[in-house]
Amino acid sequence: MKYTVNLQAYNFYTTFYNLDASSPWSPVATFYSSDLPQSTPQLSFTDRTSTGATINWSLLTNPLAKGYSTIDPYYLLWVDDCQGSSITNLLVNSTSETSYAISNIPPGSVCKFRMNVLNIIGYSKVYSSTLKVLFASLPDAPPKPVYAGRSGGNAVIGLDAYISISWEAPIHTGGLPILGYLVQLSKDGGTFFVAYDGSV
Repeated sequence: MKYTVNLQAYNFYTTFYNLDASSPWSPVATFYSSDLPQSTPQLSFTDRTSTGATINWSLLTNPLAKGYSTIDPYYLLWVDDCQGSSITNLLVNSTSETSYAISNIPPGSVCKFRMNVLNIIGYSKVYSSTLKVLFASLPDAPPKPVYAGRSGGNAVIGLDAYISISWEAPIHTGGLPILGYLVQLSKDGGTFFVAYDGSV
């Protein structure tokens, strides 16, 4: 809110002699009533890879959310050390930015982000919800599997004929350990089906 104020003094002389209020007025002063701002509702991320991502947020547009501040609020984005410590590292201090691209994060790290807002009165009472980002991506496909051996089987003991295959791990694992492999198989040109779904 904007308040414009000026003052006029009176004394015994003006009160008891019923004189018109003719004493001078003070110069006009203007005041604003402000409050602490709200925080941004939430953070999100896009363009995640195994070493980076873009952190996004929205600017406050409602005057109430801004705390009726007479200046544009500052948005402060914080991050931890990506190893579970407190969130104390300042990445952004801006009145207009709505995203931040972070890079060179060790693959497999989990980083925690949060934001608060500063206006002419002070900092928002709370932070945004903490955003946890796992820096990882989908693994590459493994190289083409190779033939490893065969067996004609043994009808006496009920062992069917089979072949053995082997494969290498993908070059890029997406920043995380490979937990297992899914192998599809087609017999005599038929429909593929899952032949193996197991651990490493």
